[in-house]
Amino acid sequence: MNKIIFGLALLSVSAATYAQGDSMDSRVTGTMPEGRYEESKNYKWNMGIISGVNSPKGDITSSAEYGVNLGFQPAKQLAVGLDVMSSKLDDANQNQRTTGLVSAAYVIGGDVPVIRNTYIGAGGGPVFVDNKVKWAYAPLVGFDVPLTQKTHEYMSLGLAAKYVFNQDTPDSLSAGAAVKYWF
Repeated sequence: MNKIIFGLALLSVSAATYAQGDSMDSRVTGTMPEGRYEESKNYKWNMGIISGVNSPKGDITSSAEYGVNLGFQPAKQLAVGLDVMSSKLDDANQNQRTTGLVSAAYVIGGDVPVIRNTYIGAGGGPVFVDNKVKWAYAPLVGFDVPLTQKTHEYMSLGLAAKYVFNQDTPDSLSAGAAVKYWF
């Protein structure tokens, strides 16, 4: 098993080195590279729907989860958003759990088709269960692949996953398909 993991790691490192190509000869003067300011035409808003599964920790069984997403990408590699998700806890009380997470994410970018649309980040916000407000935070990961040529307005299909750490309610793994409209 260790040989397989080592082999895959070696393969991925060599592929990453090959993918850089001629970019190794670029030079940066000073300690930090100069920042590039984004033009307002590069700002992207998006809104979408997310549908998937919520798998709470413990004896509670998995259930369907659905929600909406509103996002803003002020720069190529930065995204902020608001996810409002709802699922029914399949426990003795049959409570409805609604989560509102404000998130920030780093968009990886690059030239590799799926990797360039992948993001990693974190979020936090309120969780409403049984008319009580609790707080949660979550690391998140996902990707959004454009369905058409990237112009100013387009649709994307992707996957989003997060592990939500809840206060006084079971933590849960949430994963779902995301359809977004970018404008």
